[in-house]
Amino acid sequence: MSKYVSINKSRCLESPMNCTDTRAYGNKITMKCELCPESMYPNEYRNSCLLCPEGKILSLEKEECVIPAQCEKGSFANFSSKKCEYCNSTQFANIQHTKCIQSALDCGDHAIGVQEERQCVFCNSTLFASYFHNSCNSS
Repeated sequence: MSKYVSINKSRCLESPMNCTDTRAYGNKITMKCELCPESMYPNEYRNSCLLCPEGKILSLEKEECVIPAQCEKGSFANFSSKKCEYCNSTQFANIQHTKCIQSALDCGDHAIGVQEERQCVFCNSTLFASYFHNSCNSS
């Protein structure tokens, strides 16, 4: 048996089937490593799959449950599929990571759209977003 770090990274555990993929669990019936179904993640012992608790969704890596604000840059929390998903290349993720928006102008008064990250970000508390929401200015 191989060892692996538990999902919450608190201890080292034995893998029942030597599963190396962090999204897989050891199916005791088929005696094979299998990927958890979409929107689920392996439990701490990697012998079954779990759904995320209410208010959390599956990370892009499908290894853990996160709150929407923890979705990676350029992604949003899709509550229908219960996972973080990337916005398309012409969109930005809003500040809360709850949806994709079409334009940096929709980021808000104190936020700008960072194209490279496909993400809205807040300006410093003393700055305001420029007219086109592509830079932070003092006036």
